[in-house]
Amino acid sequence: RRCHLAMRAMRLCKGGLACEGAGRGRCRASKLGTGRGRSGLATGIFCTEGGNREASRRGHDHGEDYDGYGEQRRRGDGGGGRNRERLVSLSGVEDGRYADVDLESLRKALVSSQSFDEDVDSGPDYSSVQGRNLALELVRVTEAAALEAGRWFGRGSEEKADRAATAGMRKVLNAMEIDGVVVIGQGALDDVEEDPRLALLCGERVGCGYGHEVDVAVKALDGTTLVSEGHQGSLSVICTAERGALLDTGPCEYMEKIVVGADVEPGVVSLDRSLEENLNALSETLSKPVTSLTVALLDRPRHADIVQECRRLGTRLMLFSDGDVAVSLEAARPDSSIDLMIGVGGSQEGVISACALACMGGYMQGRLWPSNQDQRKLAEDLQLDLGVLEIEDIVKRGNEVAFAATGISDGLLNGVKYWSGGATTNSLVMRSASGTVRILETHHHWSRPGLTNIDDMNSMDELQEQQRRGMPMQPSRELGKF
Repeated sequence: RRCHLAMRAMRLCKGGLACEGAGRGRCRASKLGTGRGRSGLATGIFCTEGGNREASRRGHDHGEDYDGYGEQRRRGDGGGGRNRERLVSLSGVEDGRYADVDLESLRKALVSSQSFDEDVDSGPDYSSVQGRNLALELVRVTEAAALEAGRWFGRGSEEKADRAATAGMRKVLNAMEIDGVVVIGQGALDDVEEDPRLALLCGERVGCGYGHEVDVAVKALDGTTLVSEGHQGSLSVICTAERGALLDTGPCEYMEKIVVGADVEPGVVSLDRSLEENLNALSETLSKPVTSLTVALLDRPRHADIVQECRRLGTRLMLFSDGDVAVSLEAARPDSSIDLMIGVGGSQEGVISACALACMGGYMQGRLWPSNQDQRKLAEDLQLDLGVLEIEDIVKRGNEVAFAATGISDGLLNGVKYWSGGATTNSLVMRSASGTVRILETHHHWSRPGLTNIDDMNSMDELQEQQRRGMPMQPSRELGKF
């Protein structure tokens, strides 16, 4: 009871400010008490810098009618005396008022006191928020990759765009206080043909080597062709989960998947059913005729049968050339124009999409899709599940999942916009623990110090040109400034 009154009194006094009208009556908080024995609880919080702190304490301990400046009212100047010294606050811990109350009791009292406020609207419960929000740190990683890749937008070089995005992402990722292992990357670390400058490889260790032990799924540039050819819809994405939580897709480079929004209950659609059955069930759930449904499908020759079936049923069809992750997010987003995403895409993008839906909601199924008999045999030897996978099979439930994505070209998110002296990026940040979805707009200034200042990420052509002219390496004006 005493603990609750203390926290309540300080809140009502707007953070513990003592009443200036000492001679005109007590503050509102002091009225919580039923007698003089409690009035000092609220008014004995402040004293003068060189004044009588002991008198202020006595106002709490003995209930005498002291004002907030350590002067007894009945003996004071009747509320006058404006020429006082500057006030110095005393915390409840400092003046000993809460010596017999532990911090956990104080926290519980503050939370329970909310029930006494009739004018407080219900809202999110932040009483249990604690620890580190890794997603807010990951967004700097995708911002760096987007700033690098955005410079190659429409310039016709997929390799240089990939290299720039990977270099920017690795630079910032390795500065994070995590002990990470890339589970979902592009290529394998032991593959001598893979160039680590072009991709973060499966099995690669990232981070400072200490801190959270996490699995990392990464796509430095989702939509390489989109960037090189100047099209919309490209992203830089990364997600993390606790060590051992993410599905290792092994040799399977492709995954068949189906994605719907959160307003569709699990079991309405399934990879084990035909497209017609899925569309009829979805039509009934969404109260829309089949001809009003919109299906998103990757434009590949292997999907020719699905295209013909959609046209036979009269369903609206949206074909996209690249960018699986962005379209998966769009299909799961509330009030989306896409009702269903289906088809075979990259397994890398499938795991990342599952992580995103674990944070934002939505329903997805996946199924590993070996592209040849050698991959199938190897997957069977590794005892990989080639059946239908739910989200909790791809990213284990009960684990903290963090997701971040930054737009490179306009689409789901606005792309990078360069201006004189800087750039603007738009990002999506989510975490599974709270289900919070944040949309961030960040303004980057080249003139301010950034995480990377040394121009060790320039293309080989630029470095050779500097060496040919006998120019020293200069701090980068475009790279890594965030």
